[in-house]
Amino acid sequence: MHTMRTWFPPLALATLLAMGATATPGRAEEAEDAEITRMAREHYKLGTDAYKAGRYADAVKELKKAYLLKRLPALLINTAKCYEKLSDIDNEIYFYKKFLAEAPPDDKQRDTIKAALAGAEQRKRGGGAADEPTETPTAPPPTDEAPRRRRPAPPPEDQPAAEPQPQDAPPPDEPP
Repeated sequence: MHTMRTWFPPLALATLLAMGATATPGRAEEAEDAEITRMAREHYKLGTDAYKAGRYADAVKELKKAYLLKRLPALLINTAKCYEKLSDIDNEIYFYKKFLAEAPPDDKQRDTIKAALAGAEQRKRGGGAADEPTETPTAPPPTDEAPRRRRPAPPPEDQPAAEPQPQDAPPPDEPP
């Protein structure tokens, strides 16, 4: 009987640990996902703040960090816009193409980004002034909420179009 007592506690402990181990990964993954989302939001905010301040190289760094954490295609649009501001047409083209490769086929931004890509490629060939950016809206990362898209009214023909600005929407809690 003494032998039974000696072995029972370690067996019970092992069973409890095994039960806790199977429940813990789910909780650990949720906590890890929440931390990754928090970090992505922080980098996204730093990137959009840098863009608004005209610090486009800093914006690129932060948006790339956000993208590495949360692979949201909309972040690629903002990165391309930063490269456009930096007059780095090769990287602008690269990030527009990357968006088109990674975005879902039914993404509403596809046609706009195809047009922006065509404009960038035309500027690269010398068909347009490098300092005349294309009219490409910057897209915030998508959210789980229904999108509320407002298209700006076209500028009067005698006035140049206003520069689009990144929107202040944080990345979603989970990728689409």
